[in-house]
Amino acid sequence: MMKQFKNRQEGFTLVELAIVMVIIGLLIGGILKGQELIKNATVTATAAQLKAFESAYTTFVDVYGGKPGDTNRAREKIQGCVNRCRNGDNNGWIRASNGALYAPGTDDLTPGVNELYQGLRHMAAANLIGGVRTEVAASNEALVGAEMGGYLYVGEVLGNASYHRGSGTAFTPAGVYVSHTFSYQHNPRTGRVLTPSEASRLDTKADDGQPGTGSMLATGLETCVNGRNYRYTNTDLACAFMFKIK
Repeated sequence: MMKQFKNRQEGFTLVELAIVMVIIGLLIGGILKGQELIKNATVTATAAQLKAFESAYTTFVDVYGGKPGDTNRAREKIQGCVNRCRNGDNNGWIRASNGALYAPGTDDLTPGVNELYQGLRHMAAANLIGGVRTEVAASNEALVGAEMGGYLYVGEVLGNASYHRGSGTAFTPAGVYVSHTFSYQHNPRTGRVLTPSEASRLDTKADDGQPGTGSMLATGLETCVNGRNYRYTNTDLACAFMFKIK
């Protein structure tokens, strides 16, 4: 009996190794599937944020008779507009001028200059959007955090310059946009948060899947796009976006 015990080979059998490999494969597959589910959830949540902004903007204009951020009667009409929630200059635009695409910047109080912050504060004070820290001075924390990363704010372009990618030199259509950036000191053109693949996922979920058409327009580096399509082979953070809500 002792001799038989010593001669017995040690180690895993092929069947045992196969079972271990199957278990490892299932674990890896489960992790990858979980990561994919998380990505899909953040895309869906960000698309919902954009639609919520659209609804909030329309409601604000209907109820208060002016644009959020621009109206000079916010403190008079909105009970919750206090402290750092201030009036705009009422010139009809939300911080727009010829040939300029503004970042929120460092001034959140001066009428006219402050409107990218005040647009968020006006809608938050009216209980139309959440996620806005109205008491915080100019900073990332004073913007709305995007579920996919980066920050969101509302601004306006006049339609006389090209800010987006994927449509050659065509001007960005005039309108009110939810702008996406990685910092309060950067606009969507310079604020790059997403890979082209991530931007494409969001564009497909929220709009038409094309970087240069529809409501969602790709911004960021030229390497975000390849002609009129997203540059899927680029895995760098090259993209941000502007989402037209009016």
